Amino acid sequence: MDNPINQKYMIAPIGKRFTAQFMDEVFIAAVAYTMLLTVLKFYPSNDDFQYIIFIPLIIIYTLISDGLFPTGQSIGKKIMGLYVVRNDNEEPCGIIRSIFRNMTYFLGVIDLIFLVFRKDKRRLGDLIANTKVVVKIEI
Repeated sequence: MDNPINQKYMIAPIGKRFTAQFMDEVFIAAVAYTMLLTVLKFYPSNDDFQYIIFIPLIIIYTLISDGLFPTGQSIGKKIMGLYVVRNDNEEPCGIIRSIFRNMTYFLGVIDLIFLVFRKDKRRLGDLIANTKVVVKIEI
């Protein structure tokens, strides 16, 4: 991510982060549901296996989402104008760092406690992956 002199970054507000995460979850749920309907159309069965097979899709998207774009954004973060960057040099988050960052997402409340109570608004996943979520401020 370019960091020209006329740009400044600030920690993203929690509300924007939650909105972006909600958008990501709606997106992947819609994709998984559409794929499920397609599979059921061509391979109808009374077996519940078709339903279970899409859980990995949701998990994989959740883990890699912040590294999907070269700017360190998931689809929801892109819509909300948020970026996941390294804490030390503000380079964009890649796929591997995204996996480390988002593996704690499944801890739920524990991860949320870090986000809410830390002054720098970094959740446990951010600490593990050495990342932070920012928004660009034009100056």
